[in-house]
Order: sequence, then C-alpha cells, then structure tokens
Amino acid sequence: MSSEQKKILHCLGKIEFWFKKKKSFGSASIIRTTSIPIVVTAAHCLYDWDDQSFYKDVSFYPYIDGLKTKIKPRMAVIPKLWATQGALDYDTGFLTFESSSTIHEYHTHAISAAFNLPPELTYFVTGFENKIIPSQKPFISHGKAQEDTYMNSTLQGVNSKYKSGMSGGAWVTKYQGQFVQNSVTSLSFKSVKNVLWGPYWGKTIESVFKVASGCEEPDSSVLTHRYNP
Repeated sequence: MSSEQKKILHCLGKIEFWFKKKKSFGSASIIRTTSIPIVVTAAHCLYDWDDQSFYKDVSFYPYIDGLKTKIKPRMAVIPKLWATQGALDYDTGFLTFESSSTIHEYHTHAISAAFNLPPELTYFVTGFENKIIPSQKPFISHGKAQEDTYMNSTLQGVNSKYKSGMSGGAWVTKYQGQFVQNSVTSLSFKSVKNVLWGPYWGKTIESVFKVASGCEEPDSSVLTHRYNP
C-alpha cells in the first residue's frame, strides 16, 4: 500500500460485545461527521436478531493506539429492517458517543462516509480476524466488487480469504479522488468460498447515518438504543 492508502488503517478499530455470555469481537471504523466522530460496524455486532435485543455491553477500541483504549458508546442506531427481518441488505449499525468522550481525540483519523455510489467499485476490504487468538493487526483484501447472483440480494462481494472477526470491517474505495467508506463486511456464504459480502449503502443506510450524526430525528425506519451510563 502507498503512504496515502496506509492512512486508511488509522480509522480502523475493533468492536467488543458479549454474545451468550461470551466475549466476542468484530471490526469497525471511525466515521467523520460535522461534529463528533461516530463508529460504524455491522448491525449484527450490536443487535441480537434471535433475541430481538441490543447487546448490553459494547466497546470500541481504536487501532491507531494499538487497540489499548476502550471507549464506551452512548447510543446505537441500526436500520429497523435489520431488527425486524434480519435483512442482510441493511446489516450496518452506528455508535454515537458523548461530547466528552475520548472519541474526540481520534477525529483526525476518521474517514468520510459515502452513499448511493455506483455498484461494483474496487475496494480495500479491512478487518481483524478472530480465530483462536484475535488478531492485533488488520487484514486487507483488495478487489472489484461483484453483485450477488447467488442469493439475489443487494449485497456486493469482494474476494477475500479472511472470515471470522471481519464482520463490521470497513470497505474503502477511492471515489472522485478521495478515499471514502462505502460499506462494511456482513458475512460470507458457505456456498461461495473466499468472498466477503457487504451491504450496498443506499438511501436506507444513509438515513440511519444521518440520525446517528445528529442531522435527522429518528423515524419509524430506524431503531435506537441508549446504553446505561
């Protein structure tokens, strides 16, 4: 990667959450807004669709400081279609933070989010594998996205040999001369080897982002959850 491309790594991080009384990890990234930065990950790293509830104990660890700083969120915001239907097309969630949060210190490392871009762009797909020993450095795959002709969803796929722990990892593309984030890793299909799939960030996920960034009030298409202080 070039020095410019390496800057992509600065926005990355991990999500820690408790699933069935066991500590689990996913990937995440810091997103730029007009005020305080927010964090984006996969909705399934924030919300248990089987139990129809948000995970209670969620934390974000920025990669730029070696995953040593634990930052607690104020609120989670996800598409209601994920909560009610488990629709993978909308598997994206955002975390917001208090104005006094440590997340402010990482605003220079945040990446801009982009929505409604053309499909099948070329991406850097990033994330932290979580096998026997969770990785401390991100893994990166690079390639052009393909449409989902297997499940006929709006998901896009990029070739990658990585799997567990990559959920929520940033999909970064260069668009109009600027690196922007345009998706997160959702899952891999057992029937399609060595491909990671991410949701297309269209109007629905853009609306969730606007609620999380404080630009819009929540409506019936968005589900929010405030964490205990």
